[in-house]
Amino acid sequence: MSPTSYQTAPPRAIYALLISHYLKFVNFFVICTLGYQNFMSKNTENLFKKLVEICARLRRKDGCMWDIQQDHSSLVPYLVEETQEVKDAIKKKDMTNLCEELGDLLYQVLFHCRIAEENGEFSIDDVIKGINDKIIRRHPHVFSNQEVSSVEDIVKNWEKIKKEEKENKNP
Repeated sequence: MSPTSYQTAPPRAIYALLISHYLKFVNFFVICTLGYQNFMSKNTENLFKKLVEICARLRRKDGCMWDIQQDHSSLVPYLVEETQEVKDAIKKKDMTNLCEELGDLLYQVLFHCRIAEENGEFSIDDVIKGINDKIIRRHPHVFSNQEVSSVEDIVKNWEKIKKEEKENKNP
């Protein structure tokens, strides 16, 4: 799907695009943080909670008119833009800008989760639980007893597990 075709795409295609971008972000985020034992400090937890609360406040009736009017479809251009800006910062090796753009992308994820929660579809908790389960499932060499001897084995196994997951979802 091209960056501008979201305007004519059916809602399912837009949702698939959102999930695809979100999962790429989460995969990047997880890869960047693997090995850091104390990644989620109490301060991180508090800051994340504050960001969730800010998002909720902006969507309240007495919040921001622009935020209140947004839906998944209207936010797609911003999601695409923020994803591109993350990509550009990585390409330029500009860590200061990468930090800022990852924050913008994280906010996009929270914004979509907030809208979904308001619509009774899913919450940020569902998204986090889903990605936790997926990352653990796709890393049996870390979280289980599967042995691998190379990065190629890991990638092959990841693709095999991903394929099995898709087959199980769509029999």
